[in-house]
Amino acid sequence: MELTRDRSPLDWVKVKMNLGIALSILGQRDADNVRLEAAVAAFELALQERTRDRAPLDWANAQTNLGNALQALGIREADTSRLRAAIEAHENALQVQTRERAPLDWASTQMNLGGTLRSLAEREFDSLTLKQAIGCFENCLQVITRERAPLDWAGAQINLGTALQTLGAREAGTARLRAAVAAFEHALQELTRDRTPLDWALTHMSRSVALRILGERENDITWLEAAIKAYLAALQVYTRERMPLDWAKVQGGLCYVDLAFFDLTKNPGHLDRAMANVEAAEAVFTKAGATQYFAQADSQIAGIEARRAGPS
Repeated sequence: MELTRDRSPLDWVKVKMNLGIALSILGQRDADNVRLEAAVAAFELALQERTRDRAPLDWANAQTNLGNALQALGIREADTSRLRAAIEAHENALQVQTRERAPLDWASTQMNLGGTLRSLAEREFDSLTLKQAIGCFENCLQVITRERAPLDWAGAQINLGTALQTLGAREAGTARLRAAVAAFEHALQELTRDRTPLDWALTHMSRSVALRILGERENDITWLEAAIKAYLAALQVYTRERMPLDWAKVQGGLCYVDLAFFDLTKNPGHLDRAMANVEAAEAVFTKAGATQYFAQADSQIAGIEARRAGPS
């Protein structure tokens, strides 16, 4: 017998939800927009039957799943309408998933909302939205503690650090950047090389950017030296043989640090090292056909040549 909404609405909703969850997982894993679109459609159909008045917690759960699928789509699209719809869905869920009523669900949705807000803020260069994202991650950390869920806590610290770093790079002063470094260092207390090598390396990458900007902002080579150490740590995992594109990205990061060193010390050896790094990165990008990185490499080479030429 065919399962229809008219004959068995509760079972019909369960099937739609399960279908949507499966499609969303596959769509995010495979970067498949068709599956994500189908997941969104399934969740929206389920919400026609699973209303807030009838089943508030199930309604909130459906809103959360809808928001996650919309966010995954929105990140891949130039238009921001999906991200805005994802924010609305997460905010809907939080009307029911309060900290008092469902603290873990509240914290999880705060994390999801923060991630969507950060994506929108980066797309629109909107500092106010970025501050809202930071607030969401800080809310999450009120419930997700290191003792209760160490890896989730570390993930929240990374999200917080990334948002703080982005905002700190846009603002004058160094308070946000220092807070970003602290957040990344908190995460590294749990994300060890032995336990989670890829996350450990990525966190060192993110931390190095904040350290480099601090060095530039404060004219302090101590921060730049710390940035170099963070990049070298990442290279323990991102080897050229195993992960060439990530290795090349680190070379690009090291180039930026050497440019900052030169600007402070005027030591031409830093320009030589910067050029060697960017050329090594460019060779990998060329071999991999990763044309999206060519503009950055060209900009770095131009910066090196301009410094060698001296003041015009």
